[in-house]
Amino acid sequence: MKNKIFLLTAIMVSFLFLKCQQEQIDPPPKNDVIELKFPNEIKEWGELFAANLSCATVEAKQNQLLKSVNTLSLESANYANFDEFNKNLSKFSKKQLEIFGKIVKAKNKSKSYIAFSKKLAKINDEIYETVPVNEQDRLLYITSTLYFGLKEINKLVKDGVLPGNSEGAEVTLSSLVRLKSATTEEDPDEESWWNDPESLATVWALAIAEPTPIGEGVALVLTGIVGSYYVITRADCISAYVDCVLYSSNNNCSDCLHYCIVQGDWNCN
Repeated sequence: MKNKIFLLTAIMVSFLFLKCQQEQIDPPPKNDVIELKFPNEIKEWGELFAANLSCATVEAKQNQLLKSVNTLSLESANYANFDEFNKNLSKFSKKQLEIFGKIVKAKNKSKSYIAFSKKLAKINDEIYETVPVNEQDRLLYITSTLYFGLKEINKLVKDGVLPGNSEGAEVTLSSLVRLKSATTEEDPDEESWWNDPESLATVWALAIAEPTPIGEGVALVLTGIVGSYYVITRADCISAYVDCVLYSSNNNCSDCLHYCIVQGDWNCN
């Protein structure tokens, strides 16, 4: 599995090198950001996704395409990947579903990017503490994609590539304790990019629209791509699905999820 993941990484790095050409994407100093705990290959995937997101967004900005991108069209172009994820979601264990449900509920309840980052850090720790080892990677690919992708969006906003206000100077190590222990939401900035869900969905869709080799050996990467996208765009649907599977006797939860993904609302009793 690891060899296949590293092969995927090598392929995507080569693609990004050609796509970005000579553009230098310097990572932030390691001592200036919260380092969530990830296995090396999952950390590398998250960083790669963030780089891909940055390249796709900058290119769309340069071509004045950001406002004209149709998110639904991008989803249609990647329908097979979304359909495959929906099938895999039915195979999530009870514990995996509980954690996935916590992630989407954290997204729904967070009034700012900083607030969500705080919740995501706690959930990431919980994965290591409560989820069986052989079930952790599927969830860690989602949290890694979210963590690095959202941090990159905040940087793109700060650099003026995307509209809105960035949040914080940086999520620094010195603020880690405050972020992980605070019990109240940070005062939300009404102009923060976090409060523009349509723009956030478009940028995320641009990143996942890039050619990505998908196969049996990279199923966990697919989980990270589509799972994180659903957290960003369909949190209500995923939350309702998790509750349906875990706490109801309904046998049609997967069909209800499909309807919600397409129509935008949960219409299932």
